[in-house]
Amino acid sequence: MRARPSIRQTLSTLFLTLALALPGAAPAAAAPPQTVHAQLDDEAIAERIGEIIAEEPDIEDTFEADDGLWALGYTGDTSVYYRAGQLRLAVDGQNITIRSDRDTIATDFYMEVESTHTDGPLDNQFGITFRTSATDNGDQYYYFAISSDGYYSFRRRIGDEVEWLVEWEASDLIETGEGSKNLIAVLAEGSTFILLVNDYVLQQVEDSTLSEGEIGLLVGAYDTPGSEIAFDNVRVWLLGEPAQAPERPARVPRPSGGTPTPEPGAPTPEPTEAPIEEPTGEPTEAPTEEPTPEPTGEPTEEPPAGSPEARIAQIRAEAPTYEEPFDELPTGWTPNETSVRSYTLEDGALVVEGGAANSMGWTLSDQTLVNFYLEVDATHHAGSLEAEYGVLFHFVDSSNFYFFGLNGAGQFSLWLLSQNEWFTLQPWTSHEAILPDAGATNRLGVLVEGPQITLLVNDVVVLETTDETIPSGAIALSLGTYTDEATAIAYDNLALWDLGGDLPVNEDPAAPTEEPPGEFEEIDARILEITSEAPTFSDDFRTDQGYWDLTFVENTLFFYQQRSLHTEISAGQWASWVSLQMDQETTSEMSDFYAEVDVSFVQQPPGAAAGLVFRHGESGDFYIFVIDPTGYYMLQKNIGGEWLNLIPWTETAVVDTAAEAVNRLGVLAEGSTLSFTINGVVIDSTEDSDLSLGGIALVTEALQEPTVEVAFDNFALWDLAQ
Repeated sequence: MRARPSIRQTLSTLFLTLALALPGAAPAAAAPPQTVHAQLDDEAIAERIGEIIAEEPDIEDTFEADDGLWALGYTGDTSVYYRAGQLRLAVDGQNITIRSDRDTIATDFYMEVESTHTDGPLDNQFGITFRTSATDNGDQYYYFAISSDGYYSFRRRIGDEVEWLVEWEASDLIETGEGSKNLIAVLAEGSTFILLVNDYVLQQVEDSTLSEGEIGLLVGAYDTPGSEIAFDNVRVWLLGEPAQAPERPARVPRPSGGTPTPEPGAPTPEPTEAPIEEPTGEPTEAPTEEPTPEPTGEPTEEPPAGSPEARIAQIRAEAPTYEEPFDELPTGWTPNETSVRSYTLEDGALVVEGGAANSMGWTLSDQTLVNFYLEVDATHHAGSLEAEYGVLFHFVDSSNFYFFGLNGAGQFSLWLLSQNEWFTLQPWTSHEAILPDAGATNRLGVLVEGPQITLLVNDVVVLETTDETIPSGAIALSLGTYTDEATAIAYDNLALWDLGGDLPVNEDPAAPTEEPPGEFEEIDARILEITSEAPTFSDDFRTDQGYWDLTFVENTLFFYQQRSLHTEISAGQWASWVSLQMDQETTSEMSDFYAEVDVSFVQQPPGAAAGLVFRHGESGDFYIFVIDPTGYYMLQKNIGGEWLNLIPWTETAVVDTAAEAVNRLGVLAEGSTLSFTINGVVIDSTEDSDLSLGGIALVTEALQEPTVEVAFDNFALWDLAQ
């Protein structure tokens, strides 16, 4: 392995509240106690840590929501924020680190945290800080770091003075590469520190300079910016009297019968509701560390009466209506073969393969079903772990169906595509029943009876929900890819039970369910006329295709998360927007148009608002239409820096005010007439002729308090001037 570059000893450190630059060479701390690297006693360390973790941790943080205990913020070069049930630390500048301290004082302790490389170079650093406190010359703390290319180090910092207690050393115990996951741990007792990675001891160090302080996490970048690490499942055991902890590379045992350390979740979607509890009839053994290619068997205990498991057991007692072992290409199935998607038989399984960014393909059965139960094995055969695969059901056409999806990171989701617009019924959510990683086989189950939808993975119910948008349709096996990386999913052992049910008289999902409101009947009819044609431009935000201007904005973070574009504002009294930039004409000279977009408030403190900016001209003037999470909307214009209310804050029952609800906003601008819709209902209209053309943008506002995070999805634009 190559030697570490000397820049690691000349790193400048940027904290959330204080910037510090190191001198050209790593200085020695003033008269520090002599550092001693002790001889390791692996059995004694393993026994000591095993004794500690046999008890419940004093601190356990899964980062599902901001509890106010971790330092968050965004400086332009660094950011610390919550996303997808993880705490993420990102560095966008050269030779910078960012630290997030937890509001917890610890003297002696054992701490461990899961880490995942989510972006940036492998020549990075990240890990645990502890015994952190402030001095007149700056912060002081210890810092244990590893890198994604297989090195570790240990330092003590007092203000600007840094002492390397362990200089960078290579270790094959560290998982390396993009997406690598490592369990980082420190045992601190008195002046003795044990450094561990993935339950193996790396080194023992003696130093008595710092005795207590806060714990924290840190990420650093060097010559190549862009480092981002996701941390999850912090566990801390606060210890009493210090104990002598010896040493060496022995695997630290987990308590007998305990739960193995879970794999860190993949970067994906927002914090979600807690997973549904496993049914009492499921096996009680903890999942093994190595995924098995075979799906789990049926429960060995009798499921409770009235439970989904009991209903499924009743269904399974009968022979399936249809079975498909995929020993040969099945009849009655239609694959949508394209140049980027293929369907072949391999070792008695149907392999769906593709490699195109932002695309989904499927093979469709010829059966129309109302109520049914379906099971099928799905194996990640090759390629990207971020790819999504699973079952489409109640498939009417390519614009109307449900999608039950999994990915290689151990997550599932449920989506509704209605009239070619995606609706999130269950965002991407981790579940311990799902076997992650390449080569894993999961058995998917879908039970549909009326509006009730029940989803299973490996015989465990992962979701119960209701939706009756599409009452019937076919089934299909799918593969969706976000990048050009070739990916393959193998399907096998499909079993289907047709539970009957009457087909609806009118299966047209596009048929309007409500009459246009009388007050705005003409406007409603006009919008129906416009939307009967395909939009001039649309974006479902599956990936960043360069359509939106993500140029840095102060106090603002823009990021794509599966199927949505997020804006996060970290300062109060602040508004930021992201502008459509397809081409110069569309960006700056849009006059008459109709536009729609889905808006969801992920973090919504008082004063949160979001919507659309339009007719934003070169002079800087614009209109802005927003809603807030409590059910109000407003229209303003900004002329020469002066704000004018055209429609003041007005309450409406049309806004869905549930937590993280999705509301679809629409703006119709024709000449001086400006009209607005929420969830398909025209809610207001006004006349104003000050601005006639300009750009369109998606806007987020923190009118009172930070942090506001908004997810935008399914943007559609009809250019009425064409």
